[in-house]
Amino acid sequence: MRVILYCLFTFFSFQVFDASAGTKKQPSKGTKKTAFTPNRQWELRLRERLRSGQEVRMLAPVSEENVTGSKVKFSWERNQEKGKLFLGILSNENMEVFYREVFDSQALIDAKENNLKPGLYYWVLESEQDVLAVGKFYFRK
Repeated sequence: MRVILYCLFTFFSFQVFDASAGTKKQPSKGTKKTAFTPNRQWELRLRERLRSGQEVRMLAPVSEENVTGSKVKFSWERNQEKGKLFLGILSNENMEVFYREVFDSQALIDAKENNLKPGLYYWVLESEQDVLAVGKFYFRK
């Protein structure tokens, strides 16, 4: 639910960018160098074991995957088919890029429609009560 994502925004709003943390790939020409800088607080969140981790198994994107093309595909398997699911995408600067209820076991996000620029993004899959999965991907045109 949006309340959970808002709480995550609030919690991570004091983020500290770790300029010394390198990424595997260099940004493409014309891309802000900071677009690929990891967000320290989100990186810590990725390492946490989520309480509801058995409810959902993410299939795509695999965390830290390089995603290219005009669409980003998210897919998952859910053990319990009850309740609503929400997918949120945030930039490494903690700006909400996408947040919607998702209805099937996948979502296809249009990069142009959602103004995805090359960079590092974090995603959150949540129910109305809990954060179910958190990951990141690198979007490259």
